[in-house]
Amino acid sequence: MEINSDHFVLNNNEENIHLFLNKMENFQQFLPDDCSDWKNDADSCEFKIKSSVSLKIRKKVISNQEIHFVTEDNPLLPATIIFRSQALEGKTDASIQVKSSVNFLMAGMIKPILENLLQNFQKQLQTQFA
Repeated sequence: MEINSDHFVLNNNEENIHLFLNKMENFQQFLPDDCSDWKNDADSCEFKIKSSVSLKIRKKVISNQEIHFVTEDNPLLPATIIFRSQALEGKTDASIQVKSSVNFLMAGMIKPILENLLQNFQKQLQTQFA
């Protein structure tokens, strides 16, 4: 299963966007309001969605244009959130993709959770870098 955002422009340079995303404490603001029990360290964070599903996400910097946030320790919600960017005259062209390898039944259950996470991620980035 793949969920893709449209391309969107952030009003800051690519380096500053990546510096912001590389700090896992900033990831908390991308989460929906129904998340709780937040914890983070330099490369990962943990939280609960709707007081039931616990997630651990680890950051993996792939390149200057791509950062992956990979879920860990939860076989019910295996997913990778991929942030892609490209410099654009002092601004940043960006997109977000969520990939998950689950069967059809599980996809129906987790797709709304992942879509909500992707939409919140994009909205908060656009607010942060308006």
